[in-house]
Amino acid sequence: MTDAYSPIPELNLFKAFVDATGEDFTHWGGLTDYGRNAFLDDPELIARLLPFAYADHGGSLFCLWRLDDRGDLATVPIVLMGHEGGIHLIARDLREFFRFLGALDCPIACDWQYVFYEEEEEEESAAREKYLAWLGEQFGLSPADDPDDVIEAAAAEFQERFDAWILPLVPDAVSTRP
Repeated sequence: MTDAYSPIPELNLFKAFVDATGEDFTHWGGLTDYGRNAFLDDPELIARLLPFAYADHGGSLFCLWRLDDRGDLATVPIVLMGHEGGIHLIARDLREFFRFLGALDCPIACDWQYVFYEEEEEEESAAREKYLAWLGEQFGLSPADDPDDVIEAAAAEFQERFDAWILPLVPDAVSTRP
């Protein structure tokens, strides 16, 4: 038995940063119980979509998509599950997701057709600089220039395979091809 947050070293480093910072550093909802998804009832969805963070304060989730049986879950794509619907690819892997978070300057949301950004009236968090420093120190990464670039790269690599998997399970899911 381990006290680790997840079986993914990169995600455990992220949780340690979040816990140590104790401040909101980007526009997201915070970490959730790793792998626990109370919103789904289909066994295939539960087995393949592993939540790890709230995308907003309304219940939208960022999930790892276990597209295959690879052992290194840090290398699987990240999806956004909207609390009112929509399931969309967001990043090719966990490190790209970290770059994506660093690029967000407003909250993200989705519906069945699109991923979109909500207007934000708050000032940038002082902890944002801490996050960007952590990103560079831990992984040698900088934030993406544009979060849409991360989404488009994920779609270019995985959208066809994602559609083939998700559409039989969630027929209302709609792709947003770049």
